[in-house]
Amino acid sequence: MWECKMDLVIIRNKKGFTLVELVVAIGILAVLTATSLPLVSAYRVKAELLDLKVTVKHLKDGLELCYLENDELYPEVSGTWLQNGERTVERGEAAEIKEILYTFPSGHKHEYVFKRMKFDIGDDQYDLAWIDIHADNDYDRDGMNDEYTVKMYMKNGKPWEGKYRWDDLPY
Repeated sequence: MWECKMDLVIIRNKKGFTLVELVVAIGILAVLTATSLPLVSAYRVKAELLDLKVTVKHLKDGLELCYLENDELYPEVSGTWLQNGERTVERGEAAEIKEILYTFPSGHKHEYVFKRMKFDIGDDQYDLAWIDIHADNDYDRDGMNDEYTVKMYMKNGKPWEGKYRWDDLPY
């Protein structure tokens, strides 16, 4: 004969996570967050530097185009022996500079100072235009906000020493 024994089976309805499961999940998320935050910060700095480089390239091209189209550097100057011109675009200021075909969006992070100087030494006429860029970050990690310069130098209406534009932006 068959003898049948039935064991008592208790079925428990599980409605959530145990405390151990929650602590493990939170711990894993904390480790992932702690390891990714420095990477996100480094990528943000790299992206800002790339944005600055692209802006500087547009500005250099605009200075060159302004000279080629108008036979004149930007900004325009007037006066006598020592002629100076200057235009500043403050951090965050929206500004359109039609002469070099560039529009600064509002909220940008750097200050741009456009300068120009014309002077004569003997029979030579010098025409210098440059942009000082006061960066709002320490890209080269020397403990100070960075400053860069883009220059165009003309001597007697021709590029000085065969070059007419220089910059010291890190590439």
